[in-house]
Amino acid sequence: MAFNIKDFTTRLAGKNGISRRTHFEFEIGLPAFLKNKYDAEHLTLLAVSTNLPSVTLDNVQLRRSTVSYKEPFPTNITFGNLSATFFSDGQGKTLTLFKDWLKYIFPVDFITNPSAFRLPYKSDYATTAIIKHFDPEGKVIVTYKFEEIYPSSVSDIPMNWGAFDDLVLLPVDFEYSTYSIERAGDIKYPTPTFPQPVVPKPAPNNQQPESPIFKP
Repeated sequence: MAFNIKDFTTRLAGKNGISRRTHFEFEIGLPAFLKNKYDAEHLTLLAVSTNLPSVTLDNVQLRRSTVSYKEPFPTNITFGNLSATFFSDGQGKTLTLFKDWLKYIFPVDFITNPSAFRLPYKSDYATTAIIKHFDPEGKVIVTYKFEEIYPSSVSDIPMNWGAFDDLVLLPVDFEYSTYSIERAGDIKYPTPTFPQPVVPKPAPNNQQPESPIFKP
Protein backbone atom coordinates (compact mmCIF):
# COMPACT_ATOMS: atom_id res chain seq x y z
CA MET A 1 0.00 0.00 0.00
CA ALA A 2 1.41 3.38 -1.03
CA PHE A 3 1.99 6.06 1.57
CA ASN A 4 -0.80 8.65 1.65
CA ILE A 5 -0.02 11.91 3.44
CA LYS A 6 -3.69 12.83 3.88
CA ASP A 7 -4.45 9.46 5.46
CA PHE A 8 -1.42 9.85 7.71
CA THR A 9 -2.43 13.33 8.93
CA THR A 10 -6.03 12.20 9.45
CA ARG A 11 -4.98 9.23 11.56
CA LEU A 12 -2.53 11.42 13.47
CA ALA A 13 -5.23 13.97 14.22
CA GLY A 14 -7.39 11.14 15.53
CA LYS A 15 -4.60 10.39 18.05
CA ASN A 16 -4.73 13.99 19.37
CA GLY A 17 -2.10 15.23 16.93
CA ILE A 18 1.35 16.45 17.95
CA SER A 19 1.99 18.87 20.80
CA ARG A 20 3.80 22.17 20.23
CA ARG A 21 6.71 23.67 22.15
CA THR A 22 5.17 27.14 22.01
CA HIS A 23 2.15 26.27 24.16
CA PHE A 24 3.30 26.41 27.79
CA GLU A 25 3.09 28.42 30.98
CA PHE A 26 5.73 28.70 33.70
CA GLU A 27 4.38 29.39 37.18
CA ILE A 28 6.58 29.78 40.23
CA GLY A 29 5.50 30.63 43.74
CA LEU A 30 7.46 33.23 45.66
CA PRO A 31 8.91 32.63 49.13
CA ALA A 32 7.39 34.62 51.96
CA PHE A 33 10.22 37.18 52.07
CA LEU A 34 9.54 38.17 48.42
CA LYS A 35 5.73 38.16 48.34
CA ASN A 36 5.33 41.68 49.75
CA LYS A 37 7.76 43.15 47.23
CA TYR A 38 7.09 41.26 43.98
CA ASP A 39 4.20 39.64 42.13
CA ALA A 40 4.43 35.97 41.10
CA GLU A 41 2.18 36.61 38.08
CA HIS A 42 4.84 39.04 36.86
CA LEU A 43 7.21 36.11 36.24
CA THR A 44 4.54 33.98 34.59
CA LEU A 45 3.78 36.68 32.03
CA LEU A 46 7.44 37.33 31.22
CA ALA A 47 8.62 33.71 30.94
CA VAL A 48 9.56 33.32 27.28
CA SER A 49 11.23 29.88 27.31
CA THR A 50 12.03 26.94 29.57
CA ASN A 51 12.90 23.25 29.34
CA LEU A 52 11.46 19.99 30.57
CA PRO A 53 14.31 18.28 32.47
CA SER A 54 15.55 14.83 31.66
CA VAL A 55 15.25 11.84 33.97
CA THR A 56 18.09 9.33 34.17
CA LEU A 57 18.47 6.10 36.12
CA ASP A 58 21.90 5.53 37.67
CA ASN A 59 22.89 1.94 36.90
CA VAL A 60 25.62 -0.43 37.99
CA GLN A 61 26.78 -3.63 36.31
CA LEU A 62 26.37 -6.71 38.52
CA ARG A 63 26.41 -10.49 38.15
CA ARG A 64 23.47 -12.51 39.44
CA SER A 65 25.80 -15.35 40.44
CA THR A 66 29.51 -16.02 40.63
CA VAL A 67 29.76 -17.05 36.99
CA SER A 68 27.33 -15.19 34.74
CA TYR A 69 27.14 -12.22 32.44
CA LYS A 70 26.84 -8.71 33.83
CA GLU A 71 23.46 -7.02 33.96
CA PRO A 72 22.52 -3.40 34.63
CA PHE A 73 20.61 -2.66 37.84
CA PRO A 74 19.29 0.80 38.82
CA THR A 75 20.64 2.27 42.05
CA ASN A 76 19.28 5.81 41.97
CA ILE A 77 17.48 8.38 39.85
CA THR A 78 18.86 11.71 38.62
CA PHE A 79 16.83 14.68 37.41
CA GLY A 80 18.24 17.02 34.78
CA ASN A 81 18.76 20.76 35.01
CA LEU A 82 15.90 23.23 34.83
CA SER A 83 16.31 26.69 33.34
CA ALA A 84 14.03 29.47 32.17
CA THR A 85 14.44 32.71 30.26
CA PHE A 86 12.44 35.81 31.15
CA PHE A 87 11.91 39.15 29.48
CA SER A 88 13.40 41.97 31.54
CA ASP A 89 10.64 44.48 32.29
CA GLY A 90 11.03 48.24 31.94
CA GLN A 91 11.41 48.78 35.70
CA GLY A 92 14.04 46.08 36.21
CA LYS A 93 11.88 44.09 38.63
CA THR A 94 12.64 40.74 36.98
CA LEU A 95 16.37 41.15 37.51
CA THR A 96 16.15 42.55 41.04
CA LEU A 97 13.72 39.79 42.08
CA PHE A 98 16.20 37.03 41.32
CA LYS A 99 19.14 39.02 42.69
CA ASP A 100 17.26 39.57 45.97
CA TRP A 101 16.40 35.86 46.04
CA LEU A 102 20.04 34.83 45.64
CA LYS A 103 21.22 37.37 48.23
CA TYR A 104 18.74 35.99 50.75
CA ILE A 105 19.94 32.42 50.19
CA PHE A 106 23.57 33.41 50.65
CA PRO A 107 23.94 36.91 52.12
CA VAL A 108 27.41 38.45 51.79
CA ASP A 109 26.95 42.02 53.09
CA PHE A 110 28.56 41.46 56.48
CA ILE A 111 28.67 45.22 57.24
CA THR A 112 24.88 45.70 57.41
CA ASN A 113 23.70 42.09 57.75
CA PRO A 114 24.62 40.19 60.93
CA SER A 115 23.55 36.93 59.25
CA ALA A 116 26.04 37.27 56.41
CA PHE A 117 27.52 33.99 55.15
CA ARG A 118 24.90 32.03 57.11
CA LEU A 119 22.66 29.79 55.05
CA PRO A 120 18.96 30.03 56.06
CA TYR A 121 16.64 27.05 56.33
CA LYS A 122 15.72 25.62 52.94
CA SER A 123 12.02 25.94 53.71
CA ASP A 124 12.54 29.73 53.90
CA TYR A 125 13.86 30.17 50.35
CA ALA A 126 12.70 27.10 48.36
CA THR A 127 9.27 27.02 46.76
CA THR A 128 7.15 25.17 44.17
CA ALA A 129 7.02 25.70 40.41
CA ILE A 130 4.64 24.36 37.76
CA ILE A 131 5.04 24.09 34.00
CA LYS A 132 1.79 23.59 32.11
CA HIS A 133 1.82 22.26 28.55
CA PHE A 134 -1.24 23.19 26.48
CA ASP A 135 -2.80 21.90 23.28
CA PRO A 136 -3.66 24.36 20.44
CA GLU A 137 -7.08 24.91 22.02
CA GLY A 138 -5.59 26.00 25.33
CA LYS A 139 -6.37 22.84 27.29
CA VAL A 140 -3.75 21.51 29.68
CA ILE A 141 -2.10 18.34 28.36
CA VAL A 142 0.56 17.71 31.00
CA THR A 143 1.48 19.43 34.25
CA TYR A 144 5.01 19.26 35.65
CA LYS A 145 5.38 20.12 39.34
CA PHE A 146 8.81 20.92 40.78
CA GLU A 147 9.40 20.65 44.52
CA GLU A 148 11.82 22.72 46.64
CA ILE A 149 12.93 24.86 43.73
CA TYR A 150 15.13 27.94 43.97
CA PRO A 151 17.36 29.94 41.56
CA SER A 152 21.01 28.92 41.50
CA SER A 153 22.41 31.35 38.94
CA VAL A 154 21.46 34.40 36.89
CA SER A 155 23.38 34.66 33.62
CA ASP A 156 25.07 37.84 32.46
CA ILE A 157 23.18 40.27 30.21
CA PRO A 158 25.25 41.65 27.31
CA MET A 159 24.63 45.34 26.57
CA ASN A 160 25.41 46.89 23.20
CA TRP A 161 24.69 50.35 21.74
CA GLY A 162 24.56 48.79 18.29
CA ALA A 163 21.82 46.28 19.16
CA PHE A 164 18.88 48.41 18.03
CA ASP A 165 15.44 47.33 19.31
CA ASP A 166 16.85 44.17 20.91
CA LEU A 167 14.90 42.90 23.90
CA VAL A 168 16.73 42.15 27.15
CA LEU A 169 16.46 38.49 28.12
CA LEU A 170 17.29 37.11 31.55
CA PRO A 171 18.37 33.43 31.67
CA VAL A 172 17.99 31.79 35.09
CA ASP A 173 19.07 28.32 36.24
CA PHE A 174 17.16 26.54 38.99
CA GLU A 175 17.81 23.73 41.44
CA TYR A 176 15.06 21.46 42.74
CA SER A 177 14.65 18.24 44.71
CA THR A 178 12.23 16.28 42.52
CA TYR A 179 9.39 16.71 40.09
CA SER A 180 6.19 14.88 39.25
CA ILE A 181 4.16 14.63 36.03
CA GLU A 182 0.39 14.60 35.79
CA ARG A 183 -1.30 14.05 32.44
CA ALA A 184 -4.88 15.17 31.88
CA GLY A 185 -7.19 12.19 32.24
CA ASP A 186 -4.65 9.99 34.01
CA ILE A 187 -5.97 7.29 36.32
CA LYS A 188 -5.09 7.92 39.96
CA TYR A 189 -3.38 4.78 41.20
CA PRO A 190 -3.24 4.07 44.94
CA THR A 191 0.06 4.32 46.74
CA PRO A 192 1.76 0.89 46.71
CA THR A 193 1.99 -0.94 50.01
CA PHE A 194 4.83 -3.18 51.13
CA PRO A 195 4.81 -6.13 53.55
CA GLN A 196 5.62 -5.23 57.11
CA PRO A 197 8.48 -6.96 58.94
CA VAL A 198 7.54 -9.82 61.24
CA VAL A 199 7.90 -8.86 64.90
CA PRO A 200 8.52 -11.69 67.43
CA LYS A 201 5.76 -12.22 69.95
CA PRO A 202 6.64 -11.50 73.56
CA ALA A 203 7.49 -14.73 75.40
CA PRO A 204 6.24 -15.69 78.86
CA ASN A 205 8.67 -15.67 81.77
CA ASN A 206 11.61 -18.11 81.55
CA GLN A 207 10.89 -18.96 77.89
CA GLN A 208 12.75 -18.08 74.72
CA PRO A 209 10.92 -15.68 72.36
CA GLU A 210 9.41 -17.25 69.27
CA SER A 211 11.59 -16.82 66.20
CA PRO A 212 9.84 -15.10 63.23
CA ILE A 213 11.83 -17.30 60.83
CA PHE A 214 12.59 -20.65 62.48
CA LYS A 215 9.94 -22.55 64.35
CA PRO A 216 10.47 -25.81 66.23
